[in-house]
Amino acid sequence: MADTFTVQHVVVSNETVAASVKVEREDAVRFFLAHTNLYRLPDRITVRYVEFPYSDYTADSAATEEEAQEYYNERMDEFTEFVSVTNEASDATDEPPGRLQRTTLPYEEVRDKILSLVAEEKARDKALDVAMQMVLTLEPDREGRAPTFEEAAAKYGRTIKSAGPFARHEPVSSVSAGPAFNEAAFRLTQRMEERFSDPVSGDESALVLYLAERLPSHVPPFDDVAERALADAHEEAVEQAMIERAGAVRQAAVEGLRQGRSFADSIQSFGLTPITSDNLTAISSDTNTHENVLLPVVVQLNEGEVSEPVPAEGALWLCYVAQRTPGNPNLFDQLRRQILDNIKATRVRFLFQEWQESLLREGRFVNRMAQSSDLDEEGKFEDDAEGIDDEPYEE
Repeated sequence: MADTFTVQHVVVSNETVAASVKVEREDAVRFFLAHTNLYRLPDRITVRYVEFPYSDYTADSAATEEEAQEYYNERMDEFTEFVSVTNEASDATDEPPGRLQRTTLPYEEVRDKILSLVAEEKARDKALDVAMQMVLTLEPDREGRAPTFEEAAAKYGRTIKSAGPFARHEPVSSVSAGPAFNEAAFRLTQRMEERFSDPVSGDESALVLYLAERLPSHVPPFDDVAERALADAHEEAVEQAMIERAGAVRQAAVEGLRQGRSFADSIQSFGLTPITSDNLTAISSDTNTHENVLLPVVVQLNEGEVSEPVPAEGALWLCYVAQRTPGNPNLFDQLRRQILDNIKATRVRFLFQEWQESLLREGRFVNRMAQSSDLDEEGKFEDDAEGIDDEPYEE
């Protein structure tokens, strides 16, 4: 632990091999077929919708003085500010000379703002009311008859728009209604009475949605994702080429060192220049930007050895221990107690965790938090929990 290292390392990055890697359509097809789950599309939906802009109802939504006063009385905590208050007794006490005090703004100062807020709220409510009236016209009668979405939209003078296909948690850029729009869309079904939504309150308008098409999760044809698959296949090929190059560099280094050449001379043909790090120790080191990568590797190596390729910072590193100087054994004695305490603490933590799990098993309890991660979108478990009874006891 107290040993001191002099280390040389080289970096084999993807830039050093990317230019020499070529992939064709056949390579992309092979990658696509081997990794179809990477391209699987989630459940998606396409909807048609109409909007009832709040601005259409502002002319008839002016707020009265009584409404504004009531709004203020119910929300006085929203109309406050902090003012500086002087502590007149500060000379005789240890209190600071001044402080900030939260005070409620008088109605007269916020009246105009409140009148505007109330008017906006009334316009929003009116838009939602009219949207609900359209929704009610879409409800089928006792004979199952109902107007079409087009007929209902025309009756209320609305233009039908389309959105999608989009996934459950995919933002819909053409609509300013946030997640509420997606939630309403994915509640729609093919049943006549469930094919349209209740009004959705958006940022600028009320919306009524109508199901156009539901697309189940599927893997698209290769041609639909060919460009992406080609890029992914190239990335995989570059990574494989980088691994092969790093392996060749290591083989050349080991062979060169065996023949008595230096590490630098052994790998010179690869165009790599070693970076030297001096005075590395596991206890204290210089502010070496590479120590977090180098130390875990070199502590396992003897002097003169070359590491296997080590993934680091998006590349592969090869480390050569040029020198390893044994540390002061007395220093290890000073750290013995700390090391033992750390080992004991780790062991106690693992034993306590195992004891907790054994109690749960004996009581036939089920970890519902863990199971929730296995739920699919339909609320069913993808796989049954192994080793757990079908009907566990619960508290």
